[in-house]
Amino acid sequence: MNSNISKFSDIEVTNKKSPSINALYLSANYSISKGDAYTAAKTLNSNIKDLELLKLKFISNLISGNFKQAYNISNSLNINNKNGPVYELPKFALTLKNYELEQSLLVAKKIKNFLNLHDVVPLINYWLLHLKEKKDLNFDYISKDISIYKLLILENFYASKKLKKIVDENINLKNLNNNDLLLLAGYYFRVNDIDKFKTIIQKNLPNQFDKKLLIKNISKTKNIFSEVPDLNIILASKIYNNVKVNNLQEYSYSHLKILLELALYLYPNMDIAKYSLAEIYDDQKSKEIALKKLNSISSESFFICPVI
Repeated sequence: MNSNISKFSDIEVTNKKSPSINALYLSANYSISKGDAYTAAKTLNSNIKDLELLKLKFISNLISGNFKQAYNISNSLNINNKNGPVYELPKFALTLKNYELEQSLLVAKKIKNFLNLHDVVPLINYWLLHLKEKKDLNFDYISKDISIYKLLILENFYASKKLKKIVDENINLKNLNNNDLLLLAGYYFRVNDIDKFKTIIQKNLPNQFDKKLLIKNISKTKNIFSEVPDLNIILASKIYNNVKVNNLQEYSYSHLKILLELALYLYPNMDIAKYSLAEIYDDQKSKEIALKKLNSISSESFFICPVI
């Protein structure tokens, strides 16, 4: 596989530098090309002033999910194409994390279609719409093809049981991954429709899950599925869905890592994203990083047993 760094057209580097800078650049770039941006980020952790090394430091932190560090580096770069989508991505992550939604929408306009992140913009707008209206919901204007993510947004503003008819009409939505199915099952648990709650888990989830244990644990503990998910959880779920729906035919390994790290940045306990990252690092022969991702998953996680 070619160097992942070449996937980012915004970032071009040259080797016309001193031997020491060239050696540092080659070492960090080699780590990234082998799928280990973490080592690259550590290699470049000194007070770097060289422009090409700063760019490499930026991308290694971005791939590693260090969005705050990547944001600081982006601000220090004095280059003409700084406002390209890849350089705006850390700010997008930070504004979403901090619920600075108006700012995140402004950044989203600059990102445009980069990594399909435009898909989360309608969800942000939908949240703001209902946040500002603060009035009774007119169910006649709710589409029968509404996404599960918009349904969960509505649940943050209106009584869960009022939404049941809409949810029932959308229960057969396509492209629901395991995380989405559990979010849907969680909704039915919250409205006390235990039959549908159990049916989704028993019939729609793959057999790698311990379904009896899953039903028992969701029922007896407070968790992401038994409680109404907040906006960050919803956006993280949408981003993860994009990753699973789209594969390496559309995204590079580096792109997939950034999206999965963004999902984890918004919701750090999204264990299904950790599994997917572990798979990627395992495919790239980065066994140590893959194991770290797996070991970061709690033994009590709902995703501890499946093969994703």
